[in-house]
Amino acid sequence: MTKASIRFEYEKTLGRNVSRTFIVVAGIILLLACPAGADGIKGFSQTTIQIETRAGRSLELAVFLALSGKQQARGLMFVDELGERQGMLFVYRQSSNISMWMKNTALSLDMLFIRRDGTVARIEKETRPFALDSIVSGEPVLAVLELNAGVADKYGIQPGDRVISRYFGND
Repeated sequence: MTKASIRFEYEKTLGRNVSRTFIVVAGIILLLACPAGADGIKGFSQTTIQIETRAGRSLELAVFLALSGKQQARGLMFVDELGERQGMLFVYRQSSNISMWMKNTALSLDMLFIRRDGTVARIEKETRPFALDSIVSGEPVLAVLELNAGVADKYGIQPGDRVISRYFGND
């Protein structure tokens, strides 16, 4: 082998290693650039719901659906970003007294406990992230809607307001 061919083989090998290193580094950068919120909600289907307040306001929201036991157990755990008009709707098979907690949930939330007919029974505002305290519905409800903390106050959502969705048969 000549000096030139040895140098060529060396540069070719070096080039492949540099290319592989570049791909690995680029992949890591892309992974870190993705918001954790997007990965935390991966696998949940979405729908649109409306909230009609007794004051005559209407708010449309894009919500992730937690329908299975596995989805309900995970909820918004490990999610650190949620849009103002986004949320998660937990729909249960039947109305019952519901208890929620904030374990592994970095967001402060407003939790709306919703009766079978779509009316808001109770609102727990500005929950404490990562808390293990039980947050209870106070009466049998069919669903819980989790929104960013402050959304209920900002849009004037109160107990007695109606959530419009096919899950409550009022859409």
